[in-house]
Order: sequence, then C-alpha cells, then structure tokens
Amino acid sequence: MAFTFTNVDEFNLNRDLGKNFTKQLPDLEMRVWTGPITSGFGAHLVYIEHKTNPKIPDFTEVKDEVRRNYEYQMVQDNKEAILKELKKNYNINIQADNIDEAVIQDIAENQS
Repeated sequence: MAFTFTNVDEFNLNRDLGKNFTKQLPDLEMRVWTGPITSGFGAHLVYIEHKTNPKIPDFTEVKDEVRRNYEYQMVQDNKEAILKELKKNYNINIQADNIDEAVIQDIAENQS
C-alpha cells in the first residue's frame, strides 16, 4: 500500500508515524528509495523528493491564526468556568446494584 506525505512538517510526522521514524529522516538521501525505516506501524520504504528548512514566520503571517486560536481558547475557558459553577449547584446520586464501585467512584470524583 503506497502512502504519500506532501509538505508535511516534523510535528505531523511525529504525530502520525512517531518520533523514532522522524528522527531517522535527516540522514536520508533525497531522490533515493531508502529503507526499511521503522515506525510504530512497521517498516517503510521512504523516498524524499524535497526538504525545506523550517522557518519562524513573521507575526504578520500568523496574526489572524493566533487571534482565532486565542479567541477559541477564551470561549473554551469561559464554557469550562460556567460549567464548573453550574456543577456546584447539583449533586449526582447514583443508586444501582449493577454498577461497579470503581465506576461510581470515578463519577463522584469527576463531579467538580
């Protein structure tokens, strides 16, 4: 089965194939089939067409994305704070003979 990554960065390769796979790549020649290169999924034949050195973008290039991520995080934090306050007003009482005690304890611990 052939699988191709295009314009993929180290972070995403680490996520998809693991750090052990990614750390083997810098020493590989370009435009030559190399392998086996191992990952958590097994052994791979690797062909690197092009390498691009990473660069730190100018703030103007990422400003909009940073703003969106910040606003998203603020919404998530506010939702979490509201939920936490609402949970203070409620008490969950589970009464069942067929629920494992560990599950009941886990639910009780996660009420707040």
